[in-house]
Amino acid sequence: AFGAGAIRVPMCAALNPIALEVTKAAAVQCKHPYQMDGEEVYQMMTFQMMGDPVLADAFVANLIDGAIMCGIDAAALAGLALPIGHIIGFITVRDKFLMPSPLLNRGRTPVEQQSIQAAITVVDVYGMDEVMFEFKANFYVLFHWSDVQIWAHCQDRNEKIDEGECKYMWRPEVTFSNARESEVLLRQLWTDPEDKTGTYAMMVRGREGRRGAA
Repeated sequence: AFGAGAIRVPMCAALNPIALEVTKAAAVQCKHPYQMDGEEVYQMMTFQMMGDPVLADAFVANLIDGAIMCGIDAAALAGLALPIGHIIGFITVRDKFLMPSPLLNRGRTPVEQQSIQAAITVVDVYGMDEVMFEFKANFYVLFHWSDVQIWAHCQDRNEKIDEGECKYMWRPEVTFSNARESEVLLRQLWTDPEDKTGTYAMMVRGREGRRGAA
């Protein structure tokens, strides 16, 4: 269980960036909080890193398991008649704790450079304007990587990848800084906990142009 893996880590006695990463790494080796049952949530809630006996007792009484704990908001916690200070403290620590850790490729240490494969496929180009020095395009962007921290199978699209287990999977943050306009039409995420690989695909519509053109 999570507690057995992380509670013995001496550096986890205080909430600091190093301790946070150590504990999160231990969680990957044991069990992610999203997958915990009610008893394991109680163990974690009494652990010093996230320890809060008041919340722990309330969670047990209300049958809150890991999936519920990861998504519960302040309004729902207030409905349990919990003190506001406990609610704010819990949400702050939980959100930091559950934030996906940086990418860690198979066979590499955290201090080594990590890699990710990327490819762009242009579907069509249209709306060319020679006066404005611009054109429009539809294209796919595909990313593929290995990450030893992948703990769940995710295969979903669009807003669903920001929910449930998919929400806690690392994926690249993509911006199109040179585009005059861009619209993401489709997002898809696949993660495989067995071979520790992830794939992220986007379909994008954009308006491009030479910098400095009117």
